[in-house]
Amino acid sequence: MGLPQHQRASVKQGDGETSTAPVKEIPVPQEPGPGEILVKINWTGLCASDKSLIHDDWAPLGIKMMDVTHGIAGHEGAGIVVAVHPDVQHLWKEGDRAGVKWVTSVCRACEF
Repeated sequence: MGLPQHQRASVKQGDGETSTAPVKEIPVPQEPGPGEILVKINWTGLCASDKSLIHDDWAPLGIKMMDVTHGIAGHEGAGIVVAVHPDVQHLWKEGDRAGVKWVTSVCRACEF
């Protein structure tokens, strides 16, 4: 069975206090990029941090939703790896469980 073509996601629209993040149908990337895995998210949440990013509350501090997110809100998701880029196949395989954090990244090359 292949990957689905579309998924539902809460996507930021607008700027500032009046921004919203309605649930929309968006395309599913079919292949992860270098250094990436693709995770089917089974559980995630929207919290006060997401609200602050959606409403640009932290922009004066230099903190904003990164362009790489394509406006997709939610963090601390958990799911199953469904695709692995060849350069990280020594770290991940399809079927592995993975968690996704927004405040940090991991290299999997050290104990953290």
